[in-house]
Amino acid sequence: MEWESFSAPGGGEGPRAFALHPPGELVSDLLRRDRIWEGVESALLRAALRPGSVVVDAGANLGWHAVWAALIVGAGGRVYAFEPDPRNLALLRANGAGLPQLRALGAALGEARGEVAFRRHGANQGDSARVKTAASFTASCWPGDALALSRLDFLKIDTQGSELRILQGFAKTLARQREARLIVELWPAGLARLGDSVEALLAVLLGLGRPVYLIDHERGGLTALTSSALRTLAASLAGSGGFSQLWLGPPP
Repeated sequence: MEWESFSAPGGGEGPRAFALHPPGELVSDLLRRDRIWEGVESALLRAALRPGSVVVDAGANLGWHAVWAALIVGAGGRVYAFEPDPRNLALLRANGAGLPQLRALGAALGEARGEVAFRRHGANQGDSARVKTAASFTASCWPGDALALSRLDFLKIDTQGSELRILQGFAKTLARQREARLIVELWPAGLARLGDSVEALLAVLLGLGRPVYLIDHERGGLTALTSSALRTLAASLAGSGGFSQLWLGPPP
């Protein structure tokens, strides 16, 4: 475990030390090089949060987004950071030390309670994904509705293909919490690896009744998507094997 100090995305809080994987791991290496991770997402998430906000981070990895979110929501808020991979969980807990509003949970979110299998992929520790066979490790799985949240301001889902199942497990909460914003990864190849369809994910996303935006890294902001444009994007990603990040809800 190595430590480096990083400035808050977009300013605000002073520098904070983060525990990183040793050199040779993708996310940690990019943090060392770029001094930020997912800069557009970081800025949008921080702009959307306020003291007292409640956040759920599914696929928290080493805690980059969760830690900065916890500093914004403060003692009156909560950040529930789910990370099933024990290697990442150790860093998440180290990075969240001293922030009681950040709850680092060594479990996965999904469609139902149970035990699920994961496989690690190469040098990217953030690429652990649910699988049906050839598991590297297993983890407990919870439906988000089991948290019984009376407030939810933000739900981030970046889980390498289990996004549909997480949304299914959060269906009741999202129906109640109409103001909650979301970031959801759209990766058709990841969904297919688990046996899920991109069409089913799009139906759930559109059924949430929130405006949908592409998180546009080239322009550095949000680009509105009609339902037709969303389906066109999904078809393009299915053909290329690529992925995008979506924002659901009003812009910050």
